[in-house]
Amino acid sequence: MSDQGEASSQFPIDADGRVPFAGKISVLSNSGFESYRSCVPSSLTSNKNLLKDMKTSMSAREVETDGQYSLGDTFFLPATVPSRCGLESLAQSLFNFHAKDCEFDPERSGAEWWTQVIDTRDDVGVHFDRDYGMEGFGLNVHPHVASVTYMTDIGGPTIVTPHMSGVEAGSDFSGTQDSLFLSYPEKGKHMAFDGRFLHAAPSDLIPEKSKGFRYTFLVNIWLNHCPINSDLLEDEHLAKMKTPAQTTPLNFDNKAPPSVIPMGAGKGEVSEKSLVMKFILDEFRANLIIPFGVAAIREAVANKGSVCELQFQGDDKLVVERGAEVVEGDESESSDDEGDEDDEDEESSDGDDEVSLGSEDTDEKPNPKRQKF
Repeated sequence: MSDQGEASSQFPIDADGRVPFAGKISVLSNSGFESYRSCVPSSLTSNKNLLKDMKTSMSAREVETDGQYSLGDTFFLPATVPSRCGLESLAQSLFNFHAKDCEFDPERSGAEWWTQVIDTRDDVGVHFDRDYGMEGFGLNVHPHVASVTYMTDIGGPTIVTPHMSGVEAGSDFSGTQDSLFLSYPEKGKHMAFDGRFLHAAPSDLIPEKSKGFRYTFLVNIWLNHCPINSDLLEDEHLAKMKTPAQTTPLNFDNKAPPSVIPMGAGKGEVSEKSLVMKFILDEFRANLIIPFGVAAIREAVANKGSVCELQFQGDDKLVVERGAEVVEGDESESSDDEGDEDDEDEESSDGDDEVSLGSEDTDEKPNPKRQKF
C-alpha cells in the first residue's frame, strides 16, 4: 500500500464523516444551524482598532499565498496556546463556547480563524470548509463547526444548505436539498453551523441600500485534528495588531431561531427566474440552483428578521450539480466576478487610516482570492 493510501485508511473518520470526539456540540445536536443575536458586545464591534486588525490580518494572509487553499489562507490557534491579540482572544472565546461540553485532545484541537473585509458587491463563492491539505491523502476532512460573526450590518447574507460531500476526495457532490438558511449581517451576531455544510454569500441577495464593506470574523472549530495548511499568526503580523489579548465576554443568551418560510409547490423545473450560482469545486464546474429568483427570495424574507430558513415544497428543490472537469489553461475557469485588484490594502497598509464601514463607493471590486473558497 502507498503512503497516501495507508494514511487515508488509518485516519479516523466516524460514521457521520467527522473526526471522532467525545461529548456534545449544541449546533450538531439540533438542525445543524444556530444563531445568537448581540453575541459580541458593542465595545468590540465599534472598536476601530479591532476593525483595523481585521483588515491587517486579511492582508497578512494575502502576503502568504498567490492562490486558493495555500499556506497562510487561514490562521490556527491551538487550544493549548494563550491568545496574544484581540482577534485571537475572540477566536478562543468562540472555541471555548462550542467545545465546552466536549472531551478532546487539546494538543490536536483549536480554532481556525480568518477575517473578511469585502465590498458589498463582491461574492463569497459556494464552497465547503475543509482541511484541503488532506485531499492529498484522499479524504475530505471538515471542521466540526463553522461559524460567521458579523461585525457590521452591511452586506448580503450567508447562505447555508445541509448539503454534504462524500468522505472520499473527488467523490461526486451532486444532489438536492429541501432547505436553505439565510443569515443577514447584524452587528454582533454569531452564526454557527455544521462544518460539513455547503455555504456561500451571494451578492445577488444584498439589500438594495446596503453599501460599504462587510466585516466578518470566521472561526472553524477543530477537535482532535489540526488543519495542515493553517498556522499560528506570525510574529511579524502579530506586531501590527492594535488590540491586545483580553478576556472577551460574549453573550450566548439571545439565541435566535430562524423564521421558517415555506416556498412554493411548483413542478421542480429550473426556470429563468431561478437563482443559479456557478462555482468550481474539486476541479469540476458546478452549479448551485435555488428554485426561486432574487425578487421572490427578497419578498419572502422581508420583515422576517435577520435569520430565515426557506423550506422548499413539493418538487421544488435546491439542486447542486457537478458538471464538466476543468481543463487546464481554460481561460473561462476564472469567474466573471474576479475583476481587478482594488486599493483596499493600500488604504490599510500603515494601519492608521480611517476604517470604512458604509456608504463608500468605489469603482473597483475586491479580489475574490482574498476569500476562503
